Amino acid sequence: MDEEPRTKTAISDRFRAAYTAFDEALGKLTDAQMLAPGPEGAWSARDVLAHVAADHRWFAGQMVAALEDREPTAAECFGDVSPPGPEHDLTTQDGRNRLQWEQNRHLSLGEVRGGHREYRAKLEAAIERLPEDQMEKPYAIEMLGFVGRVRRAREGEQGYPLWQWLRGNTWHHYEDHLKDIEAAARVSLPPA
Repeated sequence: MDEEPRTKTAISDRFRAAYTAFDEALGKLTDAQMLAPGPEGAWSARDVLAHVAADHRWFAGQMVAALEDREPTAAECFGDVSPPGPEHDLTTQDGRNRLQWEQNRHLSLGEVRGGHREYRAKLEAAIERLPEDQMEKPYAIEMLGFVGRVRRAREGEQGYPLWQWLRGNTWHHYEDHLKDIEAAARVSLPPA
């Protein structure tokens, strides 16, 4: 799939197609395969799923707040209202990923699966509420505390069309991590 969807309908369709393929790959894994470390110390399939779920939580919180013209809360974006320590640089995706990994590493596989379903549904609902005319409008992120705020870019400010923000937090995220889930299916586990 080379063409980038830029309308709400096309984005929703691509999102559903990407997560359907991801879910099908997940469905082929045993619990042991879900929990096995990835190759060369990479994330397990469970860690990848927790990562995608955490990203959905953060972006759904951002989109709902943008729709309501307010600042997103820490609780809706991270679930944990305590500010992280100075070792976390939340102005970057890597920094947010590290914080979210630390917050979610203690969750059971069932909790991760449930969170993934919940936050994906919230993100889908937020996308449905987005006005079609916003897809090409530039959006930027500003740091407000540790949560940040994705909002319409101001005149002269660097921003990206909303469809690109959606790309990175919906279909592309699934397509990018599908290879990790497929690799988990090839992991050889020792006999029980």
